[in-house]
Formats: sequence, C-alpha cells, structure tokens
Amino acid sequence: MKFDDFLDLAKRLKDAEGAKEVEFRSSISRAYNYAFVLIKTRHRNDKRVTFSGREGDKGLVGQLLTYAKKRDLASQWRAFSSDRNSAEYDMDEKFEKDFADEFVDDIESFITELRNKVRVKVR
Repeated sequence: MKFDDFLDLAKRLKDAEGAKEVEFRSSISRAYNYAFVLIKTRHRNDKRVTFSGREGDKGLVGQLLTYAKKRDLASQWRAFSSDRNSAEYDMDEKFEKDFADEFVDDIESFITELRNKVRVKVR
C-alpha cells in the first residue's frame, strides 16, 4: 500500500456517481489520514515529537510544523483536524460535495507545499 492510496480513495468516494453525505464525510477522513500517515512516517525519527500510535498523535503534526517555523501550515493543520473531526463525529453538521472537493484539494496542496518547503531535521 502507498500513501497516495488514501488520497485516491478520498477522490473516488467524493466523485462516485450517486455519492451521498456518507461518502463525502468518508472522503474528508481518508484525505486527512493520507496527510497524517505521510507526515508521521516521514518524521517518525524526529526527536522533538514522539508518535505513540494513539489518537493524540494527530496533534503532534501541528507541533512538528511549529518547530519547523511553519506556523501557517500548523494553523492549516489544526483547521483540517477540526473539519475532519466534524465530518467524523458531528451528525448535526451537513457535508456536501463542494466541501469534500475543497477539503481534498486543500489537503493535496498542503502536502505539496510541505514536500517542497519543510525540511525538518532529525536531531
């Protein structure tokens, strides 16, 4: 399995013919997990953060980006986390295809920027 498989699945879910809110919510979650798993794997040896394999690890991504002096990306990560949590747990909030499209596109842009600009050195 490759990291991009998560992103590909996110795109397929939101773009499926007849897709409904459950696919849009799942698409958001898959795109978020694509970014998280990619970042976690890429920086698992960074001594400034210790990924434990628990839910709290997702918050460590923001810390890692702050250490790398990428506060704008850290802020964007927190927004992604909030949106993903709403998609997963807030049944009162409605999710449409437009939101899923934008979220997946934003995650893809975020990862591209991360790959191009962030160089977190292992200490």
